[in-house]
Amino acid sequence: TYNLLPARLIGLSRYLKIDKGSLSGVKVGQAVIFEDNFIGKIVSVSPASSNVELLTDPDSKVAAFSQGLEGRAKGILLGQFGTEILMDKILHEEKVSIGDLVYSEGLEGFLPRGLILGKVTEVLERENEVFKQAKVTPIFDIRDLELVFVIKE
Repeated sequence: TYNLLPARLIGLSRYLKIDKGSLSGVKVGQAVIFEDNFIGKIVSVSPASSNVELLTDPDSKVAAFSQGLEGRAKGILLGQFGTEILMDKILHEEKVSIGDLVYSEGLEGFLPRGLILGKVTEVLERENEVFKQAKVTPIFDIRDLELVFVIKE
Protein backbone atom coordinates (compact mmCIF):
# COMPACT_ATOMS: atom_id res chain seq x y z
CA THR A 1 0.00 0.00 0.00
CA TYR A 2 1.06 3.56 -0.58
CA ASN A 3 0.89 6.62 1.61
CA LEU A 4 -1.57 8.83 -0.30
CA LEU A 5 -1.88 12.57 0.22
CA PRO A 6 -5.17 14.06 -1.08
CA ALA A 7 -4.85 17.33 -3.00
CA ARG A 8 -7.33 19.66 -4.69
CA LEU A 9 -6.87 21.00 -8.19
CA ILE A 10 -6.43 24.77 -8.14
CA GLY A 11 -5.33 25.51 -11.69
CA LEU A 12 -4.55 24.14 -15.13
CA SER A 13 -2.21 25.71 -17.67
CA ARG A 14 0.72 23.74 -19.07
CA TYR A 15 0.83 22.00 -15.68
CA LEU A 16 -1.89 20.95 -13.30
CA LYS A 17 -1.63 22.95 -10.08
CA ILE A 18 -2.53 21.32 -6.76
CA ASP A 19 -3.01 22.83 -3.31
CA LYS A 20 -0.32 20.80 -1.50
CA GLY A 21 3.40 21.57 -1.45
CA SER A 22 6.61 21.12 0.52
CA LEU A 23 4.85 21.91 3.84
CA SER A 24 2.77 18.76 3.25
CA GLY A 25 5.81 16.69 2.28
CA VAL A 26 5.36 16.87 -1.49
CA LYS A 27 8.59 16.37 -3.46
CA VAL A 28 9.59 16.70 -7.11
CA GLY A 29 9.26 13.38 -8.92
CA GLN A 30 6.34 11.99 -6.93
CA ALA A 31 3.45 10.41 -8.85
CA VAL A 32 -0.06 11.87 -8.80
CA ILE A 33 -2.99 9.49 -9.23
CA PHE A 34 -6.78 9.35 -9.28
CA GLU A 35 -8.22 5.95 -8.34
CA ASP A 36 -6.17 3.52 -10.49
CA ASN A 37 -5.22 6.16 -13.03
CA PHE A 38 -1.85 7.90 -13.34
CA ILE A 39 -2.36 11.66 -13.74
CA GLY A 40 1.22 12.90 -13.84
CA LYS A 41 4.30 13.65 -11.80
CA ILE A 42 5.34 16.54 -9.60
CA VAL A 43 7.77 18.84 -11.46
CA SER A 44 7.96 21.83 -9.12
CA VAL A 45 7.03 22.50 -5.51
CA SER A 46 6.41 25.64 -3.43
CA PRO A 47 5.42 25.59 0.27
CA ALA A 48 1.65 25.44 -0.37
CA SER A 49 1.25 24.25 -3.97
CA SER A 50 2.86 22.05 -6.64
CA ASN A 51 2.85 21.68 -10.41
CA VAL A 52 2.06 18.32 -12.00
CA GLU A 53 3.35 17.39 -15.48
CA LEU A 54 0.54 15.52 -17.26
CA LEU A 55 0.94 12.47 -19.52
CA THR A 56 0.00 14.69 -22.47
CA ASP A 57 2.93 17.07 -21.79
CA PRO A 58 5.57 16.98 -24.57
CA ASP A 59 8.26 16.35 -21.89
CA SER A 60 6.40 13.32 -20.50
CA LYS A 61 7.88 9.85 -21.19
CA VAL A 62 6.58 6.72 -19.45
CA ALA A 63 7.29 3.02 -20.05
CA ALA A 64 3.95 1.35 -20.75
CA PHE A 65 2.22 -1.81 -21.89
CA SER A 66 -1.18 -2.32 -23.50
CA GLN A 67 -3.41 -5.24 -22.66
CA GLY A 68 -6.36 -6.50 -24.67
CA LEU A 69 -8.10 -9.62 -25.93
CA GLU A 70 -5.50 -10.10 -28.66
CA GLY A 71 -2.55 -9.92 -26.28
CA ARG A 72 -0.18 -7.31 -24.98
CA ALA A 73 2.38 -4.89 -26.34
CA LYS A 74 5.17 -2.86 -24.74
CA GLY A 75 6.14 0.67 -25.65
CA ILE A 76 6.97 4.15 -24.48
CA LEU A 77 4.20 6.69 -23.92
CA LEU A 78 5.17 10.12 -25.19
CA GLY A 79 3.16 13.26 -24.53
CA GLN A 80 2.13 15.17 -27.62
CA PHE A 81 0.53 18.59 -27.67
CA GLY A 82 -3.07 18.99 -26.55
CA THR A 83 -4.74 15.81 -25.36
CA GLU A 84 -2.73 13.42 -27.52
CA ILE A 85 -0.48 10.70 -26.16
CA LEU A 86 1.54 8.45 -28.47
CA MET A 87 2.65 4.91 -27.60
CA ASP A 88 5.86 4.45 -29.56
CA LYS A 89 8.45 1.70 -30.06
CA ILE A 90 5.92 -1.14 -30.30
CA LEU A 91 7.33 -4.20 -32.08
CA HIS A 92 5.32 -5.20 -35.16
CA GLU A 93 4.69 -8.74 -33.90
CA GLU A 94 3.16 -7.48 -30.65
CA LYS A 95 -0.63 -7.24 -30.56
CA VAL A 96 -2.23 -3.85 -29.97
CA SER A 97 -5.85 -3.02 -30.82
CA ILE A 98 -8.26 -0.12 -30.53
CA GLY A 99 -9.86 -0.17 -27.08
CA ASP A 100 -6.91 -1.83 -25.33
CA LEU A 101 -6.11 -0.34 -21.95
CA VAL A 102 -2.59 1.03 -21.45
CA TYR A 103 -0.82 0.59 -18.10
CA SER A 104 2.38 1.82 -16.47
CA GLU A 105 5.31 -0.60 -16.65
CA GLY A 106 6.74 0.80 -13.41
CA LEU A 107 10.36 1.07 -14.62
CA GLU A 108 10.74 4.72 -13.59
CA GLY A 109 10.90 4.16 -9.85
CA PHE A 110 8.42 6.87 -8.87
CA LEU A 111 5.61 5.07 -10.67
CA PRO A 112 4.00 1.81 -9.50
CA ARG A 113 3.34 -0.89 -12.14
CA GLY A 114 -0.21 -1.34 -13.41
CA LEU A 115 -1.67 2.15 -13.12
CA ILE A 116 -4.02 2.98 -16.00
CA LEU A 117 -2.55 5.51 -18.44
CA GLY A 118 -5.30 5.55 -21.06
CA LYS A 119 -6.78 3.54 -23.88
CA VAL A 120 -5.79 2.93 -27.49
CA THR A 121 -7.83 4.93 -30.03
CA GLU A 122 -5.81 4.26 -33.19
CA VAL A 123 -3.00 1.95 -34.32
CA LEU A 124 -0.43 3.40 -36.73
CA GLU A 125 1.45 0.81 -38.80
CA ARG A 126 3.78 1.60 -41.67
CA GLU A 127 5.25 -1.09 -43.89
CA ASN A 128 8.91 -0.12 -43.75
CA GLU A 129 9.11 1.23 -40.19
CA VAL A 130 10.86 -0.78 -37.48
CA PHE A 131 8.17 -0.02 -34.89
CA LYS A 132 4.47 0.65 -34.94
CA GLN A 133 2.72 3.26 -32.83
CA ALA A 134 -0.66 3.72 -31.18
CA LYS A 135 -2.58 6.84 -30.27
CA VAL A 136 -3.72 6.77 -26.66
CA THR A 137 -6.38 8.91 -24.98
CA PRO A 138 -6.76 9.44 -21.23
CA ILE A 139 -9.74 7.63 -19.70
CA PHE A 140 -11.30 10.86 -18.37
CA ASP A 141 -11.04 14.60 -18.82
CA ILE A 142 -8.60 16.16 -16.35
CA ARG A 143 -11.00 19.12 -15.99
CA ASP A 144 -13.62 16.86 -14.42
CA LEU A 145 -11.38 16.02 -11.46
CA GLU A 146 -11.56 17.86 -8.16
CA LEU A 147 -9.38 15.66 -6.00
CA VAL A 148 -6.19 13.75 -6.81
CA PHE A 149 -3.66 11.91 -4.65
CA VAL A 150 0.10 12.28 -4.37
CA ILE A 151 1.95 9.01 -3.73
CA LYS A 152 4.38 9.67 -0.88
CA GLU A 153 7.17 7.30 0.10
